[in-house]
Amino acid sequence: MSQQTDQPMFRVLFLNDDHTPMEFVVHVLERFFEKDCETAAQIMQSAHCDGLAECGIYGYDLAKTKVDQVLNFAKSITIRFNASLSEARQLKPVPPILSRHKASVRKRRDFRFGSESVLHWGRDA
Repeated sequence: MSQQTDQPMFRVLFLNDDHTPMEFVVHVLERFFEKDCETAAQIMQSAHCDGLAECGIYGYDLAKTKVDQVLNFAKSITIRFNASLSEARQLKPVPPILSRHKASVRKRRDFRFGSESVLHWGRDA
């Protein structure tokens, strides 16, 4: 019996909105993704400017667990937050969202970037 070692990998993505404090995003990156302060600030700034930022690439179970942990943490302290998973097929860079309008992020539930399907989790007000 051969085990498949080439399991699909998934990107954990943070989506920008006008409600989540930047300090919270940095804290989450340090706490749940083990990023140093400078790297966390760069990822947060990328999400703020581009509308989307990649936090890491993991196997599906770990990626989903991280998204769930972050969303549960945000909910427990009543902060609105949006995160998603995207299958990392070719590990190419994540394209920025063209529209930074806040409603464009909240309205999407299942959207695509090229050939990559993105599963979206988040809380709407």
